[in-house]
Amino acid sequence: MLEGFDIPGLGTLNAVAAFFLGTAILVMILGLGYGMTLFVSGKTGGGSQRTTKGLQTSGLALIGAAVLGSIGGMIHWSMDRGDSELMPVEAQPQEIIIDKEPASVSCPAVTKDFTDELEGLLDSGEPDHDMNDEHVQWAVELVGEEYADETALTTNSNLLQRVSWHPDGEGGDCDISNETVQECTEVSFEHIPNLPEPSNTIFIEGSECEES
Repeated sequence: MLEGFDIPGLGTLNAVAAFFLGTAILVMILGLGYGMTLFVSGKTGGGSQRTTKGLQTSGLALIGAAVLGSIGGMIHWSMDRGDSELMPVEAQPQEIIIDKEPASVSCPAVTKDFTDELEGLLDSGEPDHDMNDEHVQWAVELVGEEYADETALTTNSNLLQRVSWHPDGEGGDCDISNETVQECTEVSFEHIPNLPEPSNTIFIEGSECEES
């Protein structure tokens, strides 16, 4: 993990670990050699004290080698295992959680059509303005009360026939059931008789709209 990084003291730790491991091997060889020599000479010469001393020397050599070897092994293990802890806190591996907002969907325009409801009334020549008021109120709720005074919604004797808008891709599906209008888009209205441009459109303002 630390390849290419020059960490102060890392070379010294390597040398210390190697020293302990080397010393452990040397102590084991010399101690066992000396202890076995005493043991053998005591056996052949009939000296029980030399035999006992040889066994004690060999045992102490093994214990000392084990202790020194353990110290060197721990140093080496900690360098391999704990290399990230030797790095500055800012450079240590961090758990990074990326919380992304879902991508906004650009929806095509959809249209709500009141023609079928108006057709019979138009044929009879007696338009139902109460029904038209319901359609207009629905349109006001679609665009927002702040647009209620726009010409497209104050039609007087004109009947609202169709309303087209771009659904907000973050507010639901891109179909007619999504009655949340995308900011910075136009809502278009068709009337009977129709109104001239630009009286039949309302621009929905928003914080992300480009300034003209």
